[in-house]
Amino acid sequence: MPYFAAYSLAFLLSMIGSFFLNTYFTYRTRPTWKKFALFPLTNVTNYLVQSVGLYVLVTWAGMDDRIAPLVAAVVAIPFTYLISQRILVPRGTRGTATTGPGSETDERQPSRLA
Repeated sequence: MPYFAAYSLAFLLSMIGSFFLNTYFTYRTRPTWKKFALFPLTNVTNYLVQSVGLYVLVTWAGMDDRIAPLVAAVVAIPFTYLISQRILVPRGTRGTATTGPGSETDERQPSRLA
């Protein structure tokens, strides 16, 4: 299979898994239908940044087509993170810690060690 077709197929197959991993583990927020509907915007951004990067690295820079996807993915991380945070984290809780999977805000009291 050509490298770009393989890359595209793998990207599409990971979209749903990425949504649930991001909601439960990265941002520790509840998955909702609205977030699920908006989440593809993060993947579109990721796909565009990686695709352009992949094309530039292979075609213009002459990079090996087995290494270029990894480099392009690293470049896309900050873009994807910022957009996914904007979609998945409720407005009032951005930049604050959450308590665990399924919680929207940090509602528990700090634990006492003594």
